Amino acid sequence: MKNNKNEILTTANEIFKFITDEYLQKRILLQCFVDTEFNATVLELIQQLNKKIKAETINTIFTNLHEKTVMHLKLAQKNSLPTRSIGNHVLLSLSYFYLLEAFDEHCKLNDKTLRELQKMYGSNYLNTIALVDQIYLSDDIQKIQATKKTDDLLSIENVECLKKYILFKEWQDKQHHFYYNTLEKFSFSYLKQCYAEFSEKEDLENAILTKIVLERISKKKIVDIEIISLLVNLDMKKEALSLFGGKSYGLAKLKTIGATIPWTVIIPIGKNITYEEIDANIPQEIRFFSVRSSADIEDGENYSFAGMFDSYLNVERKMLIENIKKVKDSVKNARLKSYIKKNNLEKPHMAVIIQEFIEPQLSGVWMGNNLTSGLLEYTEGNGEKLVSGKVIPKNEFFKNSMNELNNCLTINGNSVGKQLTNMQKKLKTISDFEWMVLNDKLVMLQFRPVTVKVKKQLRKTKSVSNHTIKGLACSSGKVEGKIQFLNSPTEKFKTGNILLAWVTDPDWIPHMMKAKGVITASGGFLCHAGIVSRELGIPCITGVGGEVVKKLSLQDELEVVLDGDEGTITIK
Repeated sequence: MKNNKNEILTTANEIFKFITDEYLQKRILLQCFVDTEFNATVLELIQQLNKKIKAETINTIFTNLHEKTVMHLKLAQKNSLPTRSIGNHVLLSLSYFYLLEAFDEHCKLNDKTLRELQKMYGSNYLNTIALVDQIYLSDDIQKIQATKKTDDLLSIENVECLKKYILFKEWQDKQHHFYYNTLEKFSFSYLKQCYAEFSEKEDLENAILTKIVLERISKKKIVDIEIISLLVNLDMKKEALSLFGGKSYGLAKLKTIGATIPWTVIIPIGKNITYEEIDANIPQEIRFFSVRSSADIEDGENYSFAGMFDSYLNVERKMLIENIKKVKDSVKNARLKSYIKKNNLEKPHMAVIIQEFIEPQLSGVWMGNNLTSGLLEYTEGNGEKLVSGKVIPKNEFFKNSMNELNNCLTINGNSVGKQLTNMQKKLKTISDFEWMVLNDKLVMLQFRPVTVKVKKQLRKTKSVSNHTIKGLACSSGKVEGKIQFLNSPTEKFKTGNILLAWVTDPDWIPHMMKAKGVITASGGFLCHAGIVSRELGIPCITGVGGEVVKKLSLQDELEVVLDGDEGTITIK
């Protein structure tokens, strides 16, 4: 890759902290992977917008981003013959557009502005913002209903946090019209000509950028686990597995949730490496290593391949190449052939994990029973004797209801079982973990989904019915009505119902004008649904989550009380 590893990791960290929309995070990060200048721009602007900044400066930044969007679009439009190099200008035009989209609607700057408004206007801030929304109606709303300026205009424009809020609204309107009137008309048809093999892809530009990223990463003979964790964050599971195997993917998943793992690099599938090449990529202070298997069909959701491949602990630097070869050759062992034949599986391809090895205080495994309980087994020293069955381990069946200090394994007063159940919740998967305790700290060695649950009967607890759902209060008001879920704005909506949708955009405005209130799965205070609802004077709650929307959408004629001040949905 052209990007220095530390530069892309720093930018990725800032993107995930500052930009709040997942799609925009990933789309912008893909472009950062393939373009060093864009990467530098993103990092510089996030750092600038994170400081105390005035509306005038924000407007200058937004204007510059729009100018870059236009510049790259014009460079592409000047060339009648579509080529991939010209297609890159289209991708950059779209990327600068999305970066501006993130900054004007989906970032911490928006949240900070909201806090400033709350601090200035107290409990009346929603009414103040509703007044601003009505004065500064979007162009789309003005087409439907007349706007009326008031004497409050001058005072509003003299308040810095309101100036920022108005600026965000104005740029959202500009972005919407530029996209539909200019950018969309040219960019996607041109990209299809430049990248004909992707012409049938639903998310065309992401598919193209993903391929470019993978082409660059696949040329490397040794890859840091942090880079693979970025692929995981970019929802590139299939691609990560095909290059780095299942065990590497599991480690990368652990990295994405903030778990501590040893220093780790991976030799991708199909790559041969010399001692000189590997020695140049390993810190000289590391003396001993673990050399582990990571086959493409290993540690999956259906088959774990536990123990099928060879791994080696406490390997000296000079013995790395020999042990790497032995791990790769373990795809030929007899036990594996039987396992593959029995389960009718495909032949595996092997990547190799290199980790720093330090003798731990304790080593253990965890087999989850559900997201809040599971079986711990552990022993002193490294885990080879535990995995091989050479010792009788200590064990514990952990439940979240246990007294953490008296009845279970702890590290510095923190329950190991509790820490592992927390990881399961973050991973959203009942998990099979390998772990160790090193310098009185929990360090993770492996994660894979549980393929077979441990057989332990738990006392059944009575489920508690909860009729109230909490979301983000985005527009004031309290109404009662029937929820009507729509997948698309092309579907019909009944006047007087409460609109339930995954998200909204300008195409939803006619429905929103008929609705008593609005509920969406995602979005923040400055999202489209919130702003338009305030303009229309109807209550709105966002950020209830996809699972809640799915659950509510399956219930016919469901009546609720929607409280846009408290951010609650109460099922009647």
